[in-house]
Amino acid sequence: MHTSIFIDGLPLTASQRIDQLTDRLAALPKASEHHIWEAYTLLECLSACRHDDRDRRYFRDLMDASAHLEALLFLLARSRPALELHHLSLSDGVWSCRLIVGSADRSLCGAAVHPDRNAAILLALIRAAGSSAFSGGHDDA
Repeated sequence: MHTSIFIDGLPLTASQRIDQLTDRLAALPKASEHHIWEAYTLLECLSACRHDDRDRRYFRDLMDASAHLEALLFLLARSRPALELHHLSLSDGVWSCRLIVGSADRSLCGAAVHPDRNAAILLALIRAAGSSAFSGGHDDA
């Protein structure tokens, strides 16, 4: 599947790029390292993580070690607001993932299903970032 950062010569907004990423992940059998990096760079809820030197180095080290599950769990914990993995299960070859806001209200904010565990978690993170639990949603800057 072809990815473009331009439509009719105009650059895509972050929201449009996130929508493309979501569509690609849903259509692919497995999430790749570059999908995780793309979400890391696009999601506004991860901005603080991107700007903190220690967080950025730790995330990069996890990705360099191909510890993608651990990297995704780290991003959940470092998102603002922080997210928690509420449910992760495999049934009939499909992973189901539900995330909750890690604050006092603990409301469900993101869910996804996918044949690949990491893709299910990443899709749930992307959906959580666009939910009403996050005041900023996607960053269009």
